[in-house]
Amino acid sequence: RTHVLEALDHQELPFEKLVDALGLSRSADAVPLIRSLFSVIAEASGHASDEGNDGFEELPSVAAGPAKFDLTVMLVEQGDGLLAEVQYDPNLFERATIERLMQRYRSLLEAIVDRPSARISALPLLS
Repeated sequence: RTHVLEALDHQELPFEKLVDALGLSRSADAVPLIRSLFSVIAEASGHASDEGNDGFEELPSVAAGPAKFDLTVMLVEQGDGLLAEVQYDPNLFERATIERLMQRYRSLLEAIVDRPSARISALPLLS
């Protein structure tokens, strides 16, 4: 709680000043300091239906060109399911690794639905 409150005291600090203060190098290929992104977007329209795939479906790519982060996971709420998009740097990850990661995440979500009052540390990551 203390760390969050201290961080909130500096929430107006421009990102560029933070990068400069930390002495991080800048590159057009990557965002300094941030290597991964996880995003959940509430109810979206205009995406394909999630019928027939247990609530998980690949979204069409929303960004052209190379991935901006090493790993980006975006979930979009649609109806009573989630549509998922994963972008990753193929120099760092193999497709099979990303597929295993997402299967473990799916197993965790399914366990949460089955046992909503359980501690996350008590839930399985493997099917």
